[in-house]
Amino acid sequence: EADQVAVDFCYVNSRTSRRALISALIEAPRRHMFVIPLYARIIATLSAYFPEVGEGVEAELRREFSWLARKRFRGLLDTRLKNIFFIAELVKFRAVPLHVPFGCARVLLDQLHVQNIEVLCALLEGCGRFLRVQPETTARVSVLLDELARRRRTLNLDDRTLQMIENAHIACELRRAQAAPTVKARTPYEQYVRKLMYEDLTADTFGTVSVQLRRLPWRGLAQQNDPQRVRHALMSCFTKVWKLKHAHVPVAAKVLEEIGRVHPWFRVAVVDAVLERVQLGLEHNEFARSQRRIAEVSYVGYMFACNVVGTREILDLVRLLVGHGHRERMPVPGRSCALDASNDYFRARLVCTLLAACGSHIGQDDARAMYEAALLVQMYVLAKDQPLPVDIDYNVEALFDAVFTGIPRYEAWADAAQAMVEFGSVGSEPVQPATARAEPIQPTAQIAEETENGATPDPGDVNSDDAETGEMSPEMAEQIAEAEMAEARRQMEALDALLEREEEETLEREFNKMMLESTDARRTERTGALDVGIPMNLIGRSADDEPDAVQFALLTGKKQRPAVHQVSIPTASRMAQNMRLQEASALRERAQLKRIVLSYERREAEEDHRQMYRDAPQRPVIPGATFIGRPSARRRTHIFKIVLVGAPGCGKTSLRNYFLYRNFTWQCAPTTNPDFVSTSVVLGTRDVAMQIWDTGGDPIVTSSLARDADGIVLVFDSTQSRRALDAQLSKLSVPLVLVRAKSDQPPCDTWTVENAVCLEACARTGNGVDHVFHKIAELCLDQWHAETQSMVKRVSRHGDPIPYHRFEFDEAPNHKQCTHRLRATMRRLFCLA
Repeated sequence: EADQVAVDFCYVNSRTSRRALISALIEAPRRHMFVIPLYARIIATLSAYFPEVGEGVEAELRREFSWLARKRFRGLLDTRLKNIFFIAELVKFRAVPLHVPFGCARVLLDQLHVQNIEVLCALLEGCGRFLRVQPETTARVSVLLDELARRRRTLNLDDRTLQMIENAHIACELRRAQAAPTVKARTPYEQYVRKLMYEDLTADTFGTVSVQLRRLPWRGLAQQNDPQRVRHALMSCFTKVWKLKHAHVPVAAKVLEEIGRVHPWFRVAVVDAVLERVQLGLEHNEFARSQRRIAEVSYVGYMFACNVVGTREILDLVRLLVGHGHRERMPVPGRSCALDASNDYFRARLVCTLLAACGSHIGQDDARAMYEAALLVQMYVLAKDQPLPVDIDYNVEALFDAVFTGIPRYEAWADAAQAMVEFGSVGSEPVQPATARAEPIQPTAQIAEETENGATPDPGDVNSDDAETGEMSPEMAEQIAEAEMAEARRQMEALDALLEREEEETLEREFNKMMLESTDARRTERTGALDVGIPMNLIGRSADDEPDAVQFALLTGKKQRPAVHQVSIPTASRMAQNMRLQEASALRERAQLKRIVLSYERREAEEDHRQMYRDAPQRPVIPGATFIGRPSARRRTHIFKIVLVGAPGCGKTSLRNYFLYRNFTWQCAPTTNPDFVSTSVVLGTRDVAMQIWDTGGDPIVTSSLARDADGIVLVFDSTQSRRALDAQLSKLSVPLVLVRAKSDQPPCDTWTVENAVCLEACARTGNGVDHVFHKIAELCLDQWHAETQSMVKRVSRHGDPIPYHRFEFDEAPNHKQCTHRLRATMRRLFCLA
């Protein structure tokens, strides 16, 4: 379309039309940046025939850029980005000279701020890679990028600006062209076989894949008459098992066993190819092919489990893995090998993988083969540098637990070698470590004689009786029995440890679940956010203008420059009413929670008191009278609320903890939320119950708790001034005990106060702590007695208000007896209330 517009313009070409075209192209809309590349193509097309079009656009863009460079108004950022993007597109079409973008970049670098950085990054993203490719501008672009990186380290920029600079550097990097991947030409049969093995083969589709593979044109494949390359595809899929998924390798071995029944030559060819690949991997020993080698040996193990190969092939492969490259056909401690270093443990992993894939099937046909394989593994592992890596040690332990159960373990290489010589599998002269100074282990006479005659020693000739009968020697049977007992004990210990660990994990999981549910419940109980629109038109009004208004602080502005405005909202507005309703609801909820907590302890104490009253015997109260239902001598008179008041960190929590639990710690956490503990003290014949509240020092919380307190313990330490102490005393009007905590430190000021009980206590040593709480309980009890006496006097003026108590006199009572009776009755009334 752009080329068609250029062609259409040629039919109406004139000087006036060219000027109008320049004006129309320059005034491209800011919001439609996608049309700028099209405009640049039109300009580049017409500039070849009408040079004044390109020159006019260039002059207008450079003039606009110079004007915008002098302005730092944020609202012109879109215009600046459009201008620089237009210049970058014209540079790529070579409609403007190549020095123009470098001049613009120099102007931006001289006045480097956030807006200029954004414009410069847009220029580099637009034409940076084009300039980097050109031979005449490659060096200048590199210098420009280095200077931008250097200036970036000197400026304190935000994350967004740093990311823009990083994107500009990436946009200017040269990328090498990647060669197109080569696709191998495969016949339809090859593609079908690959689809069956690599896509369709699973444990569930094992039968279907086997049937489909047997239906292939097998005739002539044994003589390599294979025009459709079916043999090649089958051999490739069945030998390159590392291309299969690890879970599908056993299934591939089963498919091979099914096909091998019909085509035995194919089974032999696959086994030979896989074993050759294993030996080739031992000779090369490349780290990049480690996973491929593991897949190959596990494939051989699964072949043994599917009866594709026999025990002899597995034992030969184990001998090959542990002895290939060694002169003695077995690694010896202290002797190096170019193909198998003493600190290379990968062959041990291959052996463990092979035998683990074979499983216990290796010992079903020939127990001697399994015993020999176990001795070979032990000799190879003990010849390596000790200790073994964690993964290799774990694989060896798992192998002996799962496969070589009951076979004895050896701690030294010499012991394993001696066992191998006795077994008759090493040769005529067993090898010794290079560092060992002991005499070489001599074989038995029979084996030496056979070796001299050139015969291969037979494992069954070591013990002719055992070979004839097929039984083990008594010593070996005893060793195997002891090993089985030790293995059974170890398994029991491991099972007990596993059960204990599972119980601990279950307990921890349930505890974390309970804590998470508690956290979620508390989170859902929080009040919702304020959903009322803020009246912005009230900003600036003062409280004097609105007498019935609520003051709010409104935070406006941005994060760098926040502004706080005072807003006076009328009390009749919806926002103020909702806020007051929320505050009242929160206050009611807190008050209800407080009443529930306090009433629970009070009801419990009163229930205990009533039970004590019902169980108490009837005894006379005064001479000549009998009080029916009088409680025991020692009883709880009342539950007093005691509040610990003081500055944060003065020692309130430590005093309470020592009084209740007799312990002290230096790492006492500060109290954030008020809590209480119920206890009781014995004063004479009275059992006085107390609720000891501990506050965190917050004045608002402390004042709310002290309103209905029966007694207050004002705690201060040696560092608190007298002025702060007087400020706290002026607000208290209940029984008070003034306590100077941390009495082991000298005071900084005189602290005696008139009309107050002044004590000293130290939670670290325990001096005076009990006396403080006994004293406040005594004061509360005295005040309660005084209030009771005043109540009795008021009641006596209006007659006896207790008609539910019966008194029996032996004789006429006097005035003193009546007074004593009235006091005891009123005291009992208050106890029941």
